[in-house]
Amino acid sequence: MTEIKNEIRNEIKNELLIYDPIKTPKNIYYSRIIHNSEEISFQVAKNKIIFDKVKSKATLTLDEKSLTCIKKISDAVIELTSEKSKTWFGKELTIEECKGIFKNNLIDNNLLCFYDENTVFYDSKNTELDITALQDELYGIALIKCEVVVYTKTYFFIKWEIGQYKIKNQKSEILTEYLSEYKIKDLPEHSKTYKDDEIVKKLEEITLF
Repeated sequence: MTEIKNEIRNEIKNELLIYDPIKTPKNIYYSRIIHNSEEISFQVAKNKIIFDKVKSKATLTLDEKSLTCIKKISDAVIELTSEKSKTWFGKELTIEECKGIFKNNLIDNNLLCFYDENTVFYDSKNTELDITALQDELYGIALIKCEVVVYTKTYFFIKWEIGQYKIKNQKSEILTEYLSEYKIKDLPEHSKTYKDDEIVKKLEEITLF
């Protein structure tokens, strides 16, 4: 079983390309990351998102498939960083050492990610919306992407971003279940004619409140 897992991880790692780090004016390094010569980008199933508008961050609840995908990418990035550590940082770091300084974006089944002025928010009518006017907690479909791996003096992480977010109204589970289960149905017994005078009289005199 371990060998199978290693094969799957290595397959993903072989499809990823991480460029040599570039230094920013604030002494932070970042490396471009691509998959099969393309940007890593995919759609997450409808789920909850919570915004931190002060820091332009968000916590996105993931479906199982997206969660598995991000975990595999994270494992591959850790291994690639270990392999390139001597060239990049001047000293060799083992995979376990890299795991120790890797800042995981995943907490349980939630992804800590970012958004910016290029992120597009829109509703079911494809009307573009201003993030400042949106509630802090929403349900919808996110298109997420990662362009870079960020390296600091003490840790590194994958910078996941929201490219697009389509807001979907969240229906009440209790109300949905109630309305779908308890409906008047046209059953054979409904065609029976009742002769009870009192019932007929009440129906004739009934008014709408």
